[in-house]
Amino acid sequence: MLTFGLVACVAATVIAAIDFVLSLPLWFLYRTDGAEFQFATTAEWIPSVGVQYLFGVDGFAVLLILLTTLLGFIAVYCSFTAITEREKEYYVFILLLQTGMLGVFCSLDFILFYVFWEVSLIPLYFLVGIWGGERRLYATVKFFLFTLFGSAFILVALFMLYFEGANYLPQATFDFVQLEAVQEQFSAGTSWTIFLLFYVGFGILAGIWPFHTWSPDGHASAPAAGSMMHAGVLMKLGAYGVLRIGFQLLQDQPVAGNGLSFRGGLKRWSRIEMVVEKVVGHTMIVGSAERPADPQKKQKLQGFPTGTVGRKIFGIQEPVHSVLQLFDTWEKKWR
Repeated sequence: MLTFGLVACVAATVIAAIDFVLSLPLWFLYRTDGAEFQFATTAEWIPSVGVQYLFGVDGFAVLLILLTTLLGFIAVYCSFTAITEREKEYYVFILLLQTGMLGVFCSLDFILFYVFWEVSLIPLYFLVGIWGGERRLYATVKFFLFTLFGSAFILVALFMLYFEGANYLPQATFDFVQLEAVQEQFSAGTSWTIFLLFYVGFGILAGIWPFHTWSPDGHASAPAAGSMMHAGVLMKLGAYGVLRIGFQLLQDQPVAGNGLSFRGGLKRWSRIEMVVEKVVGHTMIVGSAERPADPQKKQKLQGFPTGTVGRKIFGIQEPVHSVLQLFDTWEKKWR
C-alpha cells in the first residue's frame, strides 16, 4: 500500500541521487591548470556593506562536494526501514543538512559562508532531538550549547576580518579572494587573534580537544543516517574551516632561505598544538578505546572520530619543512 511516508522516502532518495549525479561533472570539468576558484557565480546581495552572493570551488572543495552528495544519497537510502514516524520531516532535515554543507564548501563570501554554516547545524538538532536514542535530549542540548559558542567565535572573527580588510581595500567586503589578496598587510597581533577565534569556533565542530566532548553523545544518540552525515561530513566542516581560512587566508611572508611559501596558519596551528600535544595524545587513546560494557555498538564506535582527529593533529606535528613541501606541491598541482 502506498503511504505518505513511502512517497516522502522515494522522493528524498530521488533528489539525493540527482544531487550526486549533478556533482559528478565537477570531477571531470575542473581544470587543475585553470583559475584557483572555478564555476564562479556572483550576484549583488547587500552591496551597502559589501555582502555578495558569491559561489566558487577549488579542487579541495570539489572533493568534499562529491563526498557530501555521495554520503547524502546513502544516508537517505539507508533510512527506508529505519525511520517509521514523521518521515516527511525527517527527510526534509536530511536534505537541508546536505544543502547547508554544500553551501559551506561553495561559498566565497564570508556572510554567505556563515549562513550556510548555521543551516548545516540546525537540522542535526532536530534529527538527534526527535529521532535520536534514549539520551537524545541531553545530547541535543549539549550539541546546541557547544555549537552556539563556536558560532559566536566564528562570527566575531569574521567581523574582525571585515574591518581589518577595510583598511587596505577600496570598500569593505566579505569576499574571500579580495581579503586573501591583502592579508599579508594585516598586523601579526590581529592575524593571531583572528586565527585563535577561528581555531576555537571551527575546532568545536571538528572535535578537537578540549572541545570534543559533545561528539560522543551526538554520535550515540543520532539516528544511523544522522550519525553517518555527522561523522562523514559535518565534523569535516570544522577542519575545512581551519584549512580554508586558517591555512589559506591567514598566511605569512615566505621564510628566508628555504624558498617555500610558509603558511602562517600552519605555523600558528603547529605552535598551538605543540602546547596541547600530550593532551591530544590522551584524546587519541580515550577516543579510540572501545567501551566493552556498552551493549550498543554505536556506543563502542562513538569515540573513533575523536581519536581520528587526534591522529590528524599528530600528523601536522611532522617536521615543518616536510609539511611545507607537501603544501607547496598541492598548491602547484591544484592551482
